Amino acid sequence: MVYSVVATDAAACDLDSILNYLVEQLHTPKAAVDLMTEYNEILDNLERYPYMFEESRISVRRKATYHKFLLGKYVGL
Repeated sequence: MVYSVVATDAAACDLDSILNYLVEQLHTPKAAVDLMTEYNEILDNLERYPYMFEESRISVRRKATYHKFLLGKYVGL
C-alpha cells in the first residue's frame, strides 16, 4: 500500500532556502543536488514504508499520523 505524503508550502519554502544557501552562499551546488536527491528518496520511502520512520510525538493535528525523518542536520515531520 502506498501512503500519502504531504509537503506543506512552509516545508517547500524551507527546503528552497536551504538549497539556495548551499548554492549561493556556500557555492556547493553538488551538496544541494545531493540534499535534494536524499530528500526525494526519503519522501519515496515515506510513501512506501512509513513505519521505518519514527512516529512523531508532536501533536499537530491528530487527524493523521506524522512520522519524522532526518535530512542532513534537519528534522522533517
